[in-house]
Amino acid sequence: MKAIVYRSFGGPDVLQLEEIPDPQPGRGQVRVRIRATGVNWFDTEVRGGLVPQLPLPHLPGLDGAGIIDAVGPDVDVSRKGESVLIWPFIVCGECTSCLAGREQMCERMVHIGVGTPGTYAQAICIPSANAIAFEGMSFEDAACVPVAFPTAWNILLNRGHISPGSTLLVVGASGSVGTAAIQVARLAGARGFA
Repeated sequence: MKAIVYRSFGGPDVLQLEEIPDPQPGRGQVRVRIRATGVNWFDTEVRGGLVPQLPLPHLPGLDGAGIIDAVGPDVDVSRKGESVLIWPFIVCGECTSCLAGREQMCERMVHIGVGTPGTYAQAICIPSANAIAFEGMSFEDAACVPVAFPTAWNILLNRGHISPGSTLLVVGASGSVGTAAIQVARLAGARGFA
């Protein structure tokens, strides 16, 4: 399969298109044929050297969406053919935070595209729990959801406590989180300005 990899840290010029073996799903995993991927700000930070201990060469990419085309042992075979977005945070499900329902604070969290190969490829193997089925939107739209929308939701509802009738100014609404913030504010009944 084709994939974008980098062998040294730096700008976009370090990205190289390469042919690598198709990944095979292990126990509890699915293989997703990528139909759309996003360029997340965190991808660019990691590529620039934010995680200096990152083993190179590296296959980046947090955000993505596609179709499940293979399942590993212990995964329901009926998942084949599902359109899924990729939840980029692999959690342990066992630590204090996970058991308290605060998976976003998992003590052993691994980011897809940082601790594992990412979405800048034709296929990726991920835990089946990280493949979230969707319908009613394009692959491109679905690939934009996993990082931007939970970030906006947390900022506005959990930290900002917006409510129906609130007024919100989003500075930088042209980026993914800003665009998501306008939509989350509207969903919450707030009035948003960009």
